[in-house]
Amino acid sequence: METGIGAVLTLLPKYGDNEEHPKAIEFSIAYAYPQAGLISDPELEAAVRDGERELGPEYAATGDFVRTDDGITVTFVIMEQG
Repeated sequence: METGIGAVLTLLPKYGDNEEHPKAIEFSIAYAYPQAGLISDPELEAAVRDGERELGPEYAATGDFVRTDDGITVTFVIMEQG
């Protein structure tokens, strides 16, 4: 989905065998330059760390980001605890 600010948002549900709801959701947002240049690596690290912490304790979340010559992509995999 185009966000209107030059970013692309993707949600990908991950289903197991015979499951009615996803066991995990992969959430990614990608920013191209020049928007990607407005966000520093320390800011991205803090955003990922904060996102992982704020989704708990209900959810287990693992996040990361990748910066390339084209921009940045921030990805989280979110799973229900228990």
